Amino acid sequence: MTAIHFTPIAEQELDNLWEQDENAAADIETALEEISSNPLIFNHLSDKKYRHIGKPGQADFESQAFEALYRKGLNLFRLKFWDVNGAVINYRVIYAHHPQADCFYILAVVNRDFNYDITHPIVQRVRRDYDSLGIPTY
Repeated sequence: MTAIHFTPIAEQELDNLWEQDENAAADIETALEEISSNPLIFNHLSDKKYRHIGKPGQADFESQAFEALYRKGLNLFRLKFWDVNGAVINYRVIYAHHPQADCFYILAVVNRDFNYDITHPIVQRVRRDYDSLGIPTY
């Protein structure tokens, strides 16, 4: 059965977000709950790009490959969120797909101004976590 798991540091980042921006943290958690409870949506998380438009009163989200690392064979993606009023949420979730385990790992919760430069310390940490989880590179 497919599942979403948080690495300990990503879980701590989300916990910290609750203290900094409660609305954004709630929107992210609500979207992740919606994703994990709906197989039709869940199956799109490993698409190179997917946009989910929620029903009125629901948040929208978009998943997209972390292009620089995806081209290197890593199953890395990011989630972008909109709140119920259509405003972009200032945070992104970086996650990996492990196809053999049929699960997704949340690896980081970052500000939307985050630099996706592959030499950035957060990206380096994400790559280490990816490798430590045994997620294949293609």
